[in-house]
Amino acid sequence: PVKSLMCNHIQCFDLHNFITMNYQVQKWKCPICNRAVKLADLYVDSYMQKVLEKMNIQKLKAVDEHVHEIMIFPDGNWEFFSPKKKKRGKK
Repeated sequence: PVKSLMCNHIQCFDLHNFITMNYQVQKWKCPICNRAVKLADLYVDSYMQKVLEKMNIQKLKAVDEHVHEIMIFPDGNWEFFSPKKKKRGKK
């Protein structure tokens, strides 16, 4: 899960998919806000990386691969949504 230093949004995107798609079209734009992005401006969102690791550890990803959004609560807990299921994780 990466973000660009140039973007104002909090959403992350997948680095591998970003490089694959932009290498083919040579546009190098953020898939969320469409701003021009340099590879040097990308950084890993460590909080989201930890959430994804927990999802893999708990095998939640295998339950439903259509999860695209999570809600992060002030206490650090998070909840993810899919068309079929709704789960809540702990920090």
